[in-house]
Amino acid sequence: MLATLLVLISLSAFAGGTNLFNKNEFGINLGSAYVDSATIDNSKWGATLGVSAFPFQKYLGVEADTTLSDGVTPAFNNVSGYGILRLPIDKWHVAPYAIGGYKWTAITVTGNNYAWSAGAGLEARLNSKWGVYGDYQRVFGYLKDANQVRVGLHLVF
Repeated sequence: MLATLLVLISLSAFAGGTNLFNKNEFGINLGSAYVDSATIDNSKWGATLGVSAFPFQKYLGVEADTTLSDGVTPAFNNVSGYGILRLPIDKWHVAPYAIGGYKWTAITVTGNNYAWSAGAGLEARLNSKWGVYGDYQRVFGYLKDANQVRVGLHLVF
């Protein structure tokens, strides 16, 4: 994880401008997530698709996403909603953030389809429209607790 953070910081050197994190942002996230299995017998990487918004200020935002983890079950077999608290460091073009939220999944062995998560991450802006991100979340509430790691691209509008 430390190596990923260092790569993100070094990539941000290509960013132009000084204030790349702003209020009134809307974004699309395309990435990948790894979850050590909480509800099935094996852990997997999966593709993620999400949207995010920082509607009133650059520090507080919301995000929703879904993950396709096995290529067999429907894409919307899980949905997550998060709150995000970020602290942009404009001179380095990075923003560490805390993330937490609620998850629903159709895959369950216990009848418990709901969980919550909490974690932290880092986004580095390559320019005013593109960023890369990585985060870790601990997931609580399924059959057993799980770990989730997400990495990807963030397109900003």
